[in-house]
Parts: sequence; structure tokens; C-alpha cells
Amino acid sequence: MELIGTISYVTLEEGVKSEWDALFVYEVGRSVYFRNNCQLPPEIKKGLPNLASCMQNAMSHLYLAYSPLFKKEYFDLLATEIACQRTFFERSDAFLEMHGCEDNMGGIFYEEEHSCFPNKPGSHIRIYQPSNPGLGLEKLAGSEVRLTIFHEYGHEMHYQACKADISCFEYGEYDSWISEVLANHAERRIEKDQHADIYRKYVNLIKRLEKLPEFAVMPFYRQWEKILGFSNRRELVKHLRQNGV
Repeated sequence: MELIGTISYVTLEEGVKSEWDALFVYEVGRSVYFRNNCQLPPEIKKGLPNLASCMQNAMSHLYLAYSPLFKKEYFDLLATEIACQRTFFERSDAFLEMHGCEDNMGGIFYEEEHSCFPNKPGSHIRIYQPSNPGLGLEKLAGSEVRLTIFHEYGHEMHYQACKADISCFEYGEYDSWISEVLANHAERRIEKDQHADIYRKYVNLIKRLEKLPEFAVMPFYRQWEKILGFSNRRELVKHLRQNGV
């Protein structure tokens, strides 16, 4: 078992950003495993869900969902890069401070480093702090974190598909609707009935796609390829209407 990286957890301590090694990432053969850092200070660890379990679950889904689209060696390296270099956990206070986003957002994805976005490229996952830790809420929080990770990984894989020339268009040619349809489609692979109200309009488009017989019987990665064939909402809605849904 070889240690190949760590995954950070960022907090605000008296207004100052502090970064902690929350997870250790190991490689065994071609597989990646995660271990929680048990040496975190108690006040930092308090209320944290089992992040190692969340990441192990996310990696399993990542392989099952997307690996058929890529060459095996390429995908193995890509999955390791996503885990070790493009995934970040941030306590709620730090998340809002770092990204300046709306309070209803549970995660955010940056495709590349950019002067307008000083944060690291990849998936930034918000960790909410339960008001009464120790009452079983960490388990509930873990379920939410797993969904958020895979939602943001939907954005990540959209970007990576464009880099690998698997998609029909460049990443920047897709509008925000298609990007969110892809991310919510990924999230629905884990949990079909759980989604935030802010995503309802995208989920409704997915439900209409699922009414198409040929789409409904496709494996996930083929459905994903189908959605990648539309660069904007107008094209997708036109296709749905032409097919009577």
C-alpha cells in the first residue's frame, strides 16, 4: 500500500483560513483507497462525516459510470488525479468566504486555474456543521456529501470528456443548462428522488429524456454521451418535443 496523496479540509479559525490533511490516499495495485486522518484536532474533526467512506463510494461510482468512455490506463491515471489533486473539502464558513457564492450551494467546480478564480481547479465540497453533532447527523451529512461529490464530479467528467475529445463540442461551447443536466444526471445515478429545489428545472429535463424508450434502456455512459450531443437547452428541448415528450 503506497501513500500517493492527501485531500484537504479547509476551515476558518478566527477569520484565518486553515488547511488540514483530512484524508490520506493510498494506491494498491490499480485501486485507490482512502483513510481518514485520525490525528485531526477534536474541534476540527467534530461534526465531520466519514469522508473516507464518501470518497470510496464516489470513486466506485466514477469507475462504474464513466470508465467505459476512456481507455483503461488513461482513466486509471485520471481518477487518481481527480482524487488527489482536484477534490477539496471546505467547512461551510470557509466555503462561503472562499467562493463568494450563494448560501444554497453545496459545492462548486472550477475547470482550470484562472485569474478571475484564484481557487484551485477541481471540485470544492461544502461541509455543513450540524448544530448538534453526535445525534446521528454525521451519517445524514455523509449522504449529502456523497451526492454533492458526484454532482461536482459530473461537471469534472464533462470537462475531462471535452479535453479527451469524447464530446461533440468544446467545454466552453456548452451552456449552463447542459452542464447542470449532466451533473444532475450523475447525481441521479446515486439517488433519483433527492435533489435541491435550485436544480428542479434541470431534473425535469432529465425526466423527460427518461421517457424516451431508446434513452431509458441505455447504460448510463451512453445516456451521458447522448446528452453531450446537445450544446444548449434549446437543442435539447427541440429534440424532446420532436419525440413527443
